[in-house]
Amino acid sequence: MLESKTPVIVRNLLTDSETANPSIYRRLGVVSLIGVPLIIEGEALGILNFFTKEEREFTFEEIEFLMTLAGQAAIAMHNARLYDENERRRREAEEIASIARSLTETLDLKAIGERVVSSVVKLFGVKGATVRLRESDGSLRSFAATGEVFSQTPAGAVVPAGAGLASRAFTEENRSGPLTC
Repeated sequence: MLESKTPVIVRNLLTDSETANPSIYRRLGVVSLIGVPLIIEGEALGILNFFTKEEREFTFEEIEFLMTLAGQAAIAMHNARLYDENERRRREAEEIASIARSLTETLDLKAIGERVVSSVVKLFGVKGATVRLRESDGSLRSFAATGEVFSQTPAGAVVPAGAGLASRAFTEENRSGPLTC
């Protein structure tokens, strides 16, 4: 149905040869089905199913009405998705602006590190975040952390150059793009 974008009508789910589990419908007391695709801008978003308790032959008018209803439902769902996406983007932009403001409010390096990790956790909904600063010898010093941090080193500890996942970001072969493990 989703590929053809046309309704599917099953007059009797209990006797139809293509019904996967007729016993489920028998237990629920359902006999007939019409499934109408939810289509917006040529894309099928899903299916709106209608079931009857008695065998039914759906009329042309009923099918047209259900297709119109499905079209309106698809538009409403699409608009809700767009609204949710716009709201998410607005919240992200506000949070990024807030982060930028908070970072420029102080010259205290420790406060900046703490603001960065707490903002990252809030903005991206991740479990934890850390900031490690690279030392002159290439080692990484744990500087700020929040949330569930998966580090094996305590705050302020130094990870030798070349050790651990974080140091891989500084290797020569990974400088051309993001590190993907």
